[in-house]
Amino acid sequence: MQPGFSFYFGNHQSIGKRDEQEDSFGFYFSEDKDELLRKGILMIVADGMGGHAGGQTASKILVDIVINDFKHAPSYLNPLEILRNSFEKANAEIYSLGRNERTLKGMGTTGTAVIIKGDSLYIAHVGDSRAYLVGGGRLTLLTKDHSMVSRLVEEGLLTEDKAKDHPDRNVVTRAVGISPALKVDTYERKHILQNSDAIMLCTDGLYDVVTEEEMGLRLGEKDLMAACKLLVESAERLGGDEHDNTTVISVRLDIVAGMGAFFRKMQDDIAATPSFVKVAIAMLLLVIFTLGAYIFLTIEKESAPPHEKDAQQTTEKKHGYGRIEQADKVPKEDISEQKADKQDAFESRQPDAVEQSPVTPIDTKEKIPQKIENIGKDEKKGKKNVEKLQNRKTLKPVEKRDDDSVEKQEKAPQSESSLKEKEADEKKEKVEEETKEPAKDK
Repeated sequence: MQPGFSFYFGNHQSIGKRDEQEDSFGFYFSEDKDELLRKGILMIVADGMGGHAGGQTASKILVDIVINDFKHAPSYLNPLEILRNSFEKANAEIYSLGRNERTLKGMGTTGTAVIIKGDSLYIAHVGDSRAYLVGGGRLTLLTKDHSMVSRLVEEGLLTEDKAKDHPDRNVVTRAVGISPALKVDTYERKHILQNSDAIMLCTDGLYDVVTEEEMGLRLGEKDLMAACKLLVESAERLGGDEHDNTTVISVRLDIVAGMGAFFRKMQDDIAATPSFVKVAIAMLLLVIFTLGAYIFLTIEKESAPPHEKDAQQTTEKKHGYGRIEQADKVPKEDISEQKADKQDAFESRQPDAVEQSPVTPIDTKEKIPQKIENIGKDEKKGKKNVEKLQNRKTLKPVEKRDDDSVEKQEKAPQSESSLKEKEADEKKEKVEEETKEPAKDK
């Protein structure tokens, strides 16, 4: 039983009024569920010809080759290609054997084979054996006879009613093994099967005497094995003394409720896909999924609120993980330059008042007249005070000293006590001079 549907077989065969049974038939399906799903079910019927043991040998060769090739064929091959190759292979073998064996000379066989995959049918056909689809209370012919009367009917030279009684009704225009080259008719019926439909294959011993209405009625019954037996018995009864070999085989498909045609088609397509294509698709899907996940995580990280980013960075620093950006790495030359800048800044804060903070010379021509107005009314006194002020306030321009002089000054700075003593002496001299000047005027 295959997942998604179950199938049932029926078959029956009769030698009729002939001396030998020249019909052959066969079924094949794998007991492995996965292989059954990939390859499907094969059914075949063949009607041999050639007299003596030739007809039986030819029909058996065809059935055996088709079943064996189907059994060992890769699952990714097209079912029609498998059937066509098998028919051509059997044709070559039967033709060669007929030419080399005198007792088998002129042998050949008809052949009709069907592969059922899901709800689709793949048919190969040569001769006048037939394939029917039974469903919905109707019987539908799926093949076209390669016979003399069929050609006459097709050309409008004979009606179907008269064709049943035509003396050449059993003369075939195409058969397996009668010539080196073989043309095989192939048919593909996609998604044609419905729930409880049946496929029937039969030889001309059945449809020559049993009506299509009766065939459809019998095959609509639940028990296929019993239905096939009743059809053959009816053919024997209606065929009379010249009744031919009769073979009927059938398969019914019961689709499990709830499984739609879409899913059945998908299973069919997947089963027919080569393995390397499946692997390539799986790898492509894996790459797409990985890339999508990376893009999603990157966007999510960039769009995170600032406090979440800070928390994440804090966690990374705390646990010692996280990515170190190249821009955060400071080259060694930059580090040395930063150290040199810090050293220069430190030296600039040392007591080098002359070099770091030079005193701008006083412009006597602009500043002194303002001082003269505040000195006093006495002109002489003002002149003397101007001279003193020039001597005290005017400084020489700062000369640039070399590094040795700066180092000496840094090593021997003036003490605060000496500076205070010097300022005190200057103030004392100023007071003495101011007290002497008024005395001279008086």
